[in-house]
Amino acid sequence: MDLSLGYPVNQTVEMLFRLFLACVCGGFVGSERSKRMKPAGIRTHVLVCGAAALFMILSKYAFQDIGPNGNNSVDASRIASSILAGIGFLGAGAIFKDGSRVTGLTTAATLWFTTAIGMAFGAGMYLIGAAAAIVLIVFQYLLHRFTVGGDALYTYTLEMVFTADADPEECVTAFCDSCHAMHEEQDVSFNENGTITYRCLLRCRDHIPVQKWKEFCAEHKELLTFSKESYGG
Repeated sequence: MDLSLGYPVNQTVEMLFRLFLACVCGGFVGSERSKRMKPAGIRTHVLVCGAAALFMILSKYAFQDIGPNGNNSVDASRIASSILAGIGFLGAGAIFKDGSRVTGLTTAATLWFTTAIGMAFGAGMYLIGAAAAIVLIVFQYLLHRFTVGGDALYTYTLEMVFTADADPEECVTAFCDSCHAMHEEQDVSFNENGTITYRCLLRCRDHIPVQKWKEFCAEHKELLTFSKESYGG
């Protein structure tokens, strides 16, 4: 008895198995993102991976009745290629820019990778799909545990208000030299009340202790207000 409405039962069961494996692996990948409180977590990755697998299954099997033996010629890769274009919009939605700080790039890349995993399961490449999921999860955990490159730097977003006679650039440069840090993306605004607002991004290998910031504020009497946001490292 054929319960699959056009496809043998054993083939339909295998398609469902591919879809299930894709959702499971997508969930494992998403769990790592959820633990780090990222905008795209388990549910998002399950949906992305499952949808990619389903689209891949459709791309491979949905047009068999009108394929080479039918009346029309069908490009079986058309749906699969459209997945890559569609995931770009979803990935872009995970990227946020707050001043000089950009977040969500890793999550967007993870969604892209998860899509490929789903497509692999949808195509019946079980070993490739499972291996790719394991590699992605392992590297995500390892690179958060042992940071390298720019991810290993402590980053501070600073916003300070100085008196009109101050030299913000000189003050910050001297502080960076004492901390073995570098500052970039400076932005200077001259306010109507005569004060100067100075914003910059400061990066360094080692964490700057609270006492160091207190000493900086105490040394510069021309510094009226000071605020910072730190991340990374």
